[in-house]
Amino acid sequence: MKFDYKEVKATSSEAYPHRKKVYRPDIKVTIKHTKSIDVYALVDSGADYCVFPSELGEYIGFDVKSGKRDVIIGIGNKTIPVFSHNITLIVDGHEFDLWCGFAKEVPKPILGQLRFFEKFDVSFCYRKKCIEIKLTFGNSS
Repeated sequence: MKFDYKEVKATSSEAYPHRKKVYRPDIKVTIKHTKSIDVYALVDSGADYCVFPSELGEYIGFDVKSGKRDVIIGIGNKTIPVFSHNITLIVDGHEFDLWCGFAKEVPKPILGQLRFFEKFDVSFCYRKKCIEIKLTFGNSS
């Protein structure tokens, strides 16, 4: 499966005075539990876990805080409480179970190493602005 990087408007800064846009490896996925929703998720090789905004968990039918509690560390060593649940994730028609966390402090869905990268081989090609994802094995959690 190949996905184009998503172009995002950016503002210039002192460090990058000519910056007008950036490109991110965001892919369109569907998450579901009792309801489903299509979202763009950042494929992040630097993230240990898959984490989604709490609002998405509530939308698809979870009482988010009833999940298994954990803490992750974000930028600046800030600790973030996370509540994990098992969801169904659909990537380009491929459906599988995904154990992921939900947190209020997370602004957008993040697909990290544990669980997502375990199921896929992921190749980033920034020059071509694309990401290639290959399913490594069938549906399992």
